[in-house]
Amino acid sequence: MWQKAQVELFKQRGRHSEMINMNYLKHYVDSKLCFKGK
Repeated sequence: MWQKAQVELFKQRGRHSEMINMNYLKHYVDSKLCFKGK
């Protein structure tokens, strides 16, 4: 249910927030990897 709502928001906001989301995800993954590396 939550996932579906997220997808709808994602579609409504369009391209610009897609970029922001990708940057956020990348940052999140990078910080996870850094944390694992320590």
